[in-house]
Amino acid sequence: MTQLSIKDELIDSLSLVRCDLCGSNHYTHLLADEISNIVRCNECDLIFYNPQPSEAALQSYYTSQSEDSYTTSMVDWYGQLTKERMEEDRGHLSLLENVYQQNNPYYHNDGKPIRFLEVGPGFGYMLYSAKQLKEWDVIGVELGKAQTDFARNSLNLNYINGDLEEATKSLEMNSFDIILMGHSLEHNLHPKRTVQFANRLLKLGGLLVIYVPNGGGFLGRHKLDKWEWRHFPGHLYYFSKQTLQMLLKDTGFQTERINSTACSSDYDYIKTEFCIDSDEVVMQIASLLGPLAVLGSLNIMARKITES
Repeated sequence: MTQLSIKDELIDSLSLVRCDLCGSNHYTHLLADEISNIVRCNECDLIFYNPQPSEAALQSYYTSQSEDSYTTSMVDWYGQLTKERMEEDRGHLSLLENVYQQNNPYYHNDGKPIRFLEVGPGFGYMLYSAKQLKEWDVIGVELGKAQTDFARNSLNLNYINGDLEEATKSLEMNSFDIILMGHSLEHNLHPKRTVQFANRLLKLGGLLVIYVPNGGGFLGRHKLDKWEWRHFPGHLYYFSKQTLQMLLKDTGFQTERINSTACSSDYDYIKTEFCIDSDEVVMQIASLLGPLAVLGSLNIMARKITES
């Protein structure tokens, strides 16, 4: 299927939707994009694209590009799997492990490896690091066939090609210690339902880790027309600290940690707004702003406390 026909399929499938978080049908128009609009829910303030494509059209979009050329270009873009990358991953994984174990009334050390599920893992670098460096029991759930094939064939990883709802049909409920959704939740047509499925897969006390574009950050609020995260149909929802915490509370989770990290446009914004030339000073300011959840990537860790 050509890129032109993929775009036509997207346009033909568009339909108006209710707010996925609270169900409201009342919203305020924020920005007209090429074939859809960005709106804010009048009831809960969730920002999302409306209208949205059908599941079939979205699936066609994600599988439309040439697999070989796409895999090659994206591996080049993200970089090869290096020792330096894996060492960075080690620190990240150790943090997740510590947060999962600390102050967790349901945790006991039974000697078994941590069961780690990543939703939208791409080519599987984080999963590979978890398997090789931490000896965790890992599995990925990935929509993209090219990424799935690469992870299976090049990294020997256990991957399910599909969405989380499909994956639950073959995965054991209440069996995972940590689930990571690294910049994948915003791609979902039904993010609340996706988090509910994550709840079913996690053990009580299990940790759900979510990274999403920050709709409540500086740029999401003030520079939406120039925001680097604005992308249709790839990014359908833009959560803020408040709306993401609302989603997690509604689906049986308690927030443990929340932070934000800077993207390239955040550094440019800080330079301009504060009239700063020094890159070192800009990075220091960004590190201070991170805990205020105002930078481009919103990062949250939440513990499962009840069944969804």
